[in-house]
Amino acid sequence: MNIRKRQSGLTMISWVLLILMIGFVGLFAFKLVPVYMDYMTINSALTNVAKNPDANSSASSVHYAIERQFDVNDVEVIKTTDVKIGTDPNTNNITLTLDYHAISPFVANVSLDVHFHKVYQVASH
Repeated sequence: MNIRKRQSGLTMISWVLLILMIGFVGLFAFKLVPVYMDYMTINSALTNVAKNPDANSSASSVHYAIERQFDVNDVEVIKTTDVKIGTDPNTNNITLTLDYHAISPFVANVSLDVHFHKVYQVASH
């Protein structure tokens, strides 16, 4: 009889733990990817508005441009009123401030809360 003195490979418990860890990371990614995809869509819309202002860059025209971009990109996570339109005190350019939380349910009563904050400078003509 040949007795192995040295074993190689993973035990059944190691396989179960490995599969559980991979499943946990996969579930984490499965819950967070849609949140970041929504943010990338919003970021793209606001970047387009900031880089391509109308000839009369007033707050109302910028707000209307944001509404159009949100309609085209089918943004439903936030409203156009959630984007704060203000002016930069140093340059007097219009700024857009995106500041929102996205909450995604994770497991049972545990949720993932992701905070997004970005300020966009509207280019002046």
